[in-house]
Amino acid sequence: MIMIKGLRLSCRLLQRVGGCARAISSRSDADCLSLLQQRLPELHDRQLSQFSPMWSQIVRAVAANNAAPGIILDLASGHGEPACTLAANFPSAEVVSSDNEQHMCERALHRVTELGLGGRVSVHRIDLLDIAALSQPGALDEPGLQCDVVTCSLGLFMLSAADQASCLGGIRTLLRPGGLLVASVWERMTLMEIGGRCMASALGQREPPPLPLDPESLGASRADELLLATGFEPAETHNELYPLRLTLGPMGSDEAWMIGLLPFAGALCKLAETPAAVPTGYFQRALSTFEEQVAECVDADGQVCVEVQYRLLCARSPWDPVE
Repeated sequence: MIMIKGLRLSCRLLQRVGGCARAISSRSDADCLSLLQQRLPELHDRQLSQFSPMWSQIVRAVAANNAAPGIILDLASGHGEPACTLAANFPSAEVVSSDNEQHMCERALHRVTELGLGGRVSVHRIDLLDIAALSQPGALDEPGLQCDVVTCSLGLFMLSAADQASCLGGIRTLLRPGGLLVASVWERMTLMEIGGRCMASALGQREPPPLPLDPESLGASRADELLLATGFEPAETHNELYPLRLTLGPMGSDEAWMIGLLPFAGALCKLAETPAAVPTGYFQRALSTFEEQVAECVDADGQVCVEVQYRLLCARSPWDPVE
């Protein structure tokens, strides 16, 4: 998702703050940081349903290429999606939901149980860099995992270019001949552009700081070379583009800026660790720039809405087994 995976902030749910209950300029950096820590987990969970159109497109792509999958492995599932959506749409399939972080696996297990899918959806902790090992005997307490379909919603960009190739190669070993890979990747993540400008203001710089990872690294068909190099063949619906409208919250509200700056939440929190290096008021500078950037993204109901775009990668393992 747009969240930074591994964000571990204490979760104390607060009542929703609507409108401009408190002026941003009246708060210190410590106040803003505390509010971010308190509300971010709640707001992240509330935003997840906005990604359901993406999960539905993944289901549609699987159906278009493999009408009756037996085993589906969903990588980087986070709280259990699109694994649960896949299970609901393919009632004869066994689905493995996975994530590298234990607390996300626990949340996924809760979602699976809540939806009554425990008989068909299992949850496992899996590192994207250890995919190839899953095909070995003993993996996940099985003789060796072999899948009809592997899905991944927005997880691959978290890897470096070299690790992306390694991960795709590992997925290739897990798929049966003719097996299908369906992955969503960012084509344009507008929030990263907005957030970058906000971070530049926070730091008192003219240019945004470099990002450790590029969320659009597999967009614009850049994934094709990697897919071909790891033995995949393009499948039906490959490289289709889709818009996604994200509603951040009312203009001027805490909800809007906290969701809008979610990809940079970790970086903002770290600024508090080096107060001597950054002049005080960095939250004020970031949030003022945020409101300037989204001023033209407000709908008729006063909600900040940002248009982003993603691409679906759909590729097959060759039908003929590799010797």
